[in-house]
Amino acid sequence: MRFLVLGGDARSAHLYKLMLGEGLDVGLAGFSDLPESAKDLAEAVRNSDIIIGPIPFSNGQELNMPFSAASMSLAELFQSVREEAAIMGGRLNRDALRLAKERGVLALDLLEREEMAMLNAIPTAEGAIQTAMENTPFTLHQSKILVTGFGRISKVLSKMLLGLGAYVSVAARKPGDLALAEALGCQPVNIKSLEDLKAALGKADIIINTIPSVVIDAQLTRLIRKETLVIELASKPFGIDVQACRNQGANVIFAPSLPGKVAPLTAARYILLTVKNILRELECIG
Repeated sequence: MRFLVLGGDARSAHLYKLMLGEGLDVGLAGFSDLPESAKDLAEAVRNSDIIIGPIPFSNGQELNMPFSAASMSLAELFQSVREEAAIMGGRLNRDALRLAKERGVLALDLLEREEMAMLNAIPTAEGAIQTAMENTPFTLHQSKILVTGFGRISKVLSKMLLGLGAYVSVAARKPGDLALAEALGCQPVNIKSLEDLKAALGKADIIINTIPSVVIDAQLTRLIRKETLVIELASKPFGIDVQACRNQGANVIFAPSLPGKVAPLTAARYILLTVKNILRELECIG
């Protein structure tokens, strides 16, 4: 099999080196400053059996290639790929999935894999803590931190914050999640109870959101103190009305794609592990 690491951030560059180190037949494209990166993107795609694309996969209709002087649209990518090839990446949008189906190409979202999503939560949580430390004049120890949502990232993040001695509150909807949060030592906050949520917002020194749909609307942002740091980890439409929050004077920081920024080598290892698991399931490797 001929692999191609196409576009992406520092994770992808590390992934290419890891695959080379394992003796795999792998090429690189979408990195203009690296001499080993292919000059002709379409040709590199045509000559590959397994294409490992970026995380996130695209910016609208363009492949996500921040380190490339050239661009490649999703349409160009799927016009170039062979029908018997497979494409993998993270957060494949509807257009990418539609084009893959029309072309008859197997397209797999790495972030839909449980092992990838779970392991990816570790550098994301560490990056959120790093962001909090760099943007506050106080220690996280004994700080009041509200984490909204209780998915994979929040579970890992809450455990780490508790280890630092923070007072952690978790806002969630499901009774099971609230019970688990309490069992771990967090203060459970039922999002369905407006009074509970209002009280938690007013007390928080730091708010870290992981929910990709608005939970803290313009009305609720009025309860957030000006000195509170708000870190948004979710994708659009986000969990917090960001503009309203900023109008209140709070410091809001967007922190997307943290694994690629704070731990690209580790994140690349997770990607390679997931790719290998997929290939074993497809019986491509032993």
